Amino acid sequence: MPDASNLSNEGFMALLPDGYEPPSEKTFIVVGLARGGTTMVARLLESFGVFMGDEADNPVVEDRRIAGAIEGGDAAAVQTVVADYDAAHAVWGFKRPNVFRSLDANDLPFRNPHFVVVLRDALAIANRNQISMFKDPIVDMADSVELMADLVRFVEQQRDHPMFLLSFDKSLMNVRSLVGEMADFVGVELTQPMRRRALKSIEVDNANYLELSRADSFMGRITEVSERTVSGFFRYHHREDNPPLDVYIDDEPVNAEMRWFDTHIDRPNGKRFSGRYGFELTLEPGVQLRPGQQISVLVDDERRQELRNSPYRVK
Repeated sequence: MPDASNLSNEGFMALLPDGYEPPSEKTFIVVGLARGGTTMVARLLESFGVFMGDEADNPVVEDRRIAGAIEGGDAAAVQTVVADYDAAHAVWGFKRPNVFRSLDANDLPFRNPHFVVVLRDALAIANRNQISMFKDPIVDMADSVELMADLVRFVEQQRDHPMFLLSFDKSLMNVRSLVGEMADFVGVELTQPMRRRALKSIEVDNANYLELSRADSFMGRITEVSERTVSGFFRYHHREDNPPLDVYIDDEPVNAEMRWFDTHIDRPNGKRFSGRYGFELTLEPGVQLRPGQQISVLVDDERRQELRNSPYRVK
């Protein structure tokens, strides 16, 4: 239990079972509410050297491999992922804010689970969800209150396991203390280089992160233009659908026939995405591109975003 004689409120506390002895093998599970600050905690764990999953190299640091297995209700797949990670890493973790809703609180499949529970006020979450998910803030606050109650009930059922509770907004006022206390909870000796990495990882609501975490964020660009066609690739970061794409020539809309096809997208970090991400737009009869014209391709969604290389100048 926390020390009752400590009168400071830094916004976080470690709750350890009586007689707790830190095990050499353990699994950290970061839970909270979506857009509630769990990404910052996952980055902090990474800075301490904690492996966060095979497929966690994304802006929100969520391992799609284990999240998909758990939320898909595939117990065999969960066992396979956990066995793989246990064999390769004495200490590992994963972050998935609402995963507590998909776990059996009385039958956790993890080795020595240690929970990191992130709490944030409902208005701050609603404001983030309005940015990333375009949700109505009043409705979202009501949803967050219900989810928070579910989270607290889950945490109450895990009192026999070590846990680190933190108020996201309050903790940001005491980041140096947070880094030190989290390092103790994880069980790492905090060297000066590690402390610098940890402090650098605490970057909140960065504009690039906010953009990448939007529901409609994507990777896509025009790659080739001929007399009658415009080609390229497009992939949402968080969805698998293929949206309509609109073509503009010198800022004027032009009708075009749309075709999607399978392709590979190779990223600078070495990651390859394979799927129905290639597109070809065939311009309407009578329209022929000429040198010097400028071609733009826009996503036909709420924000009407342009693909990279727009405007593309015809050579």
